[in-house]
Amino acid sequence: MKSRRSKILFIVFLAIVVLMAGIAYCLFLHPFWANSGTQAEDGQSDYADQFHIEQYVCDHDEDGDGVNDQTDMLQSTRDYIATKPSIIQVAIRMTDMGSVPMLLLLHAKAPDRKTETMRKKIVILLAIVCIVMLAGCGKNAEPIDLPSNESVTSIEVITIDGAKADITETTQIETVMTALSAAEPTRVQSVNDQPANVDAYGTISINTAGEATVVYYYDKDSKHYIEQPYRGIYELKDNLEETLLQE
Repeated sequence: MKSRRSKILFIVFLAIVVLMAGIAYCLFLHPFWANSGTQAEDGQSDYADQFHIEQYVCDHDEDGDGVNDQTDMLQSTRDYIATKPSIIQVAIRMTDMGSVPMLLLLHAKAPDRKTETMRKKIVILLAIVCIVMLAGCGKNAEPIDLPSNESVTSIEVITIDGAKADITETTQIETVMTALSAAEPTRVQSVNDQPANVDAYGTISINTAGEATVVYYYDKDSKHYIEQPYRGIYELKDNLEETLLQE
C-alpha cells in the first residue's frame, strides 16, 4: 500500500513538473503573440503555415506600386506597430482604417503593458510553486514507524555478514527498540523495497502478533543508517549491530 502511494505521489510530482515546463515553454520560448497572423510576400511564417490553411492572396493593386493591396496594408500596419503607438493612437488609426483584423494583428504582434505584467506575475507564481515543491521534497523523513515495545514478541536479525540471530528476551528487545527509536530522520527518502546503492545491509524483522515490521541497517560513508522502506532513512549515532548481537 505504501509502495503504491509513493509511486502515485511521484507520478503526480512528475506531472506537475512537466506541466510547469510546458507553461514556461509556451510563455517564453514559443509565445502565442510571436505569430504574425497573416502571410506576407516576404515569406514570414504565420498561422496559415502553422495550421496548413490555404493562403488567400489579393490580386488587386490600387496604387500601382507592384505590391498587392493585402500586403500593402499588412506592411503598413507592421511599420506602424514598430513606432510603439499608444492605445489611443491605435484606436484612432483603426477607426480610420475600419479594420478590426488589423487591430487584432496589432494586439498579437505587440503585447501591451497588461500582457507584460501578467507574464511577470506568472513567472513569480511559477517560481513560488517551484520553491514550495523543492522545500517539500527536501524535508526530513517521517519518524520511524515501530510497534510498541510491549507488543513485540521477538526480533529476527540477519546481520550484514549473513549471520542469523533471534532476540526473545524482554530486556534485550527493549534495548534494540530503544536504539531504533533513537534514530534521527534524514532528508533522504526511501523509494525501494530494500536499500539501494549500498555494498551490504542487515535485516531486522520485528515480530508482533500476526505481523512483522521490517527495517534494514547498513553503514555508508562511515555513518550508521536504518532504512524503513517507503518511509525514510534514519541515522544512528552508534553501531547497531553491536546492540543486536550483545548477550
